[in-house]
Amino acid sequence: MKSIEVQDITIHIEDNHFLVVEKPPGIPTQPLPVEAVHEPPLQKTLAHLLSQKFPELKNIGGSDWGAVHRLDVETSGLVIFARDQKTYDYF
Repeated sequence: MKSIEVQDITIHIEDNHFLVVEKPPGIPTQPLPVEAVHEPPLQKTLAHLLSQKFPELKNIGGSDWGAVHRLDVETSGLVIFARDQKTYDYF
């Protein structure tokens, strides 16, 4: 399987408060709580990839990295990421 990089992620909606991105299959949405503090990450996740372009995600929602929901590793689909804590709390 091809390694997924940030440029491979499709962003459908981007504004100052949230992102709607297309999660490809084969990658976790966000790190597990015990993995969230490791740099470099123990496992590449959608949240880690997005944080390369949107570094504020690392500080939103604790170990969720701004993800307001998740999809299973092998599932593809749209995922919402909050870009600030107020938006994260709203969702």
